Amino acid sequence: MRVLQLLRLALAGAAVVLAPGVPPPSAFAQSGLELRISVDRAELRWSSTGRRLGWLGRGVTVERLGGRAGWARVGVQGWMWSESLERAGGAYRVAPESENLRAAPNGRILGQLVEGVGVRRIAEEGRWLQIELVGWLPESSVTQPTRETEAAADTARPAPPPRPVEEEEPPAVAASAMGTLSRGVEMRSAPEGGAVAQLPAETPIQVLESRGGWTRVRVDGWVPTSAVRAGSLSEVDPDVVAAAPAGTFIGRTVRWTLEHVALQQADAWRPDFTPGEWYDLARVPGSDGRYVYLVIPERMLEEFRGMSPFRTLRIEGTVRTGQSALTGTPIVELTRLLP
Repeated sequence: MRVLQLLRLALAGAAVVLAPGVPPPSAFAQSGLELRISVDRAELRWSSTGRRLGWLGRGVTVERLGGRAGWARVGVQGWMWSESLERAGGAYRVAPESENLRAAPNGRILGQLVEGVGVRRIAEEGRWLQIELVGWLPESSVTQPTRETEAAADTARPAPPPRPVEEEEPPAVAASAMGTLSRGVEMRSAPEGGAVAQLPAETPIQVLESRGGWTRVRVDGWVPTSAVRAGSLSEVDPDVVAAAPAGTFIGRTVRWTLEHVALQQADAWRPDFTPGEWYDLARVPGSDGRYVYLVIPERMLEEFRGMSPFRTLRIEGTVRTGQSALTGTPIVELTRLLP
């Protein structure tokens, strides 16, 4: 594995203009220290306390870029199907709810990245892109290769088998289509995620999107009032929203207590917002750097323009995304300020 250079992704900045067809240089810093994943499934995170970016399998080699308090900051490289990546300013981000990261075009699976993770393109081969990103891994999940581990690398436990190729998958159903289930199934929080409900055959559903052999659906139904816990639908913590699998809380109504920090206007570097859209940077009270973005409707803009910094807000809104593309911060479309 070649020496990597330190990735410095700015939240906003000028894109580097490159000659057509010339891949950008690697953005990782030289360190020369390789690490190997020593567990079956190592969770890759935005920071030591940040959101989940995906996972890497046993035997995968990464580049150590630093570390602190039991965590290693690492550079990761791999290949991904180009249609699973979408432009995000001068970089890319993962579009499906989860997508395989491979050692080579259509090669061995190294792990998976989740929706919204930002990556940088470093090479291209046909319809495959070689990408890189920086993340954090628990020190307990990696080891420095020795001669013995290098010799055993070829016999290391293989990564999970790849999902069926596109030609073998059923055709995607158009979004907003209505239909019924042909058989009883488990509804999951994300592709290959945890089961949240058992749906019988003939259950009416509305299709929201269809990707990679999985379809996200909306199901309407009724439950006994006695089974609903007060506050369970709206009092979920912002940290839970940020750490949940992509798409879990989209559309959920939440009520949070936050502190107003600053009113800002989105530009083209904020792919989760419409350019020119106003949003408020709000802090979780008493936290060390945990924030929420509040999308401000036009009717409430003047109130926020005159708001004093660090004023406590009690808000109600709808989750637009659990993890913004650039910072992993929840974005909530503000509905109203509560007393």
